[in-house]
Amino acid sequence: MTAKQLSLLGDEIVKKSNALCRARWEVDSLYEPRLVALTASKVKRSDLDFQEYEIPLQDIIGDARGGKTYKIVESIIDNLMSKVITIRDGNSSSFAKYNIFSKCAYNSEKNVVVARFDPDLKPHFLGLKEKFTEYNLLEFLKLPSIYSQRLYEILKSWDDVDHVTIPINDLHEMLSTPSSMRKTFGEFRRRVLDKAYNDIKNRTELKYVWVPIKSGRNIVAINFSFSISSIEEEHEKNEKQKRERSNLAFKEAINCWQTNKE
Repeated sequence: MTAKQLSLLGDEIVKKSNALCRARWEVDSLYEPRLVALTASKVKRSDLDFQEYEIPLQDIIGDARGGKTYKIVESIIDNLMSKVITIRDGNSSSFAKYNIFSKCAYNSEKNVVVARFDPDLKPHFLGLKEKFTEYNLLEFLKLPSIYSQRLYEILKSWDDVDHVTIPINDLHEMLSTPSSMRKTFGEFRRRVLDKAYNDIKNRTELKYVWVPIKSGRNIVAINFSFSISSIEEEHEKNEKQKRERSNLAFKEAINCWQTNKE
């Protein structure tokens, strides 16, 4: 999305329950979470029931034009109407599955998507007084990957604590990662944790650091810290590593010159 399009959205807020932010949801494209977030930002604090909310298509997919637009819109709607969200009951093994929307349509004359949340999701959007998450819509829309979108929501749901430790299996479950990432932590780190960290750090106001927690040789959990001291400590550590790499490169260059005299 362009900066001009983002600026037109103002300082709108997305508000939903913590449980919904941490729910399991298989996503096929950036556009689906965008539509859900845009629709959620239309829900008013005073609403007693869900309405049909009109979302301009350009807010979802940008300036797409031509014959592909219809196919993109239909794909977004088909995916959202066929997918379910799995919400777990705290730390227990109980869970419930919900549809996201009870209606999702495209109005070509207005060039808008008309969406209405499923009535079963009312406790997760309406009348929230505790255990809920709020975040800036614009920050969310700037995130360029599915995993950075999901991790941003997950971490914002713990924004009221200094740190949180999430079991690695739970994190995989919430992010709906493929089996290859669950078998190889290096791939999960490179494609999800590192990339999402850079996306969130550079495009939002959410600041955090993360470290893997080991049991023997296995990674069993990830600790996310939001405290200022931890973030400053991590920044100093990174700067120190940069200086050490720079000094090492300089020494290698000197040794090379002394050896080859060139």
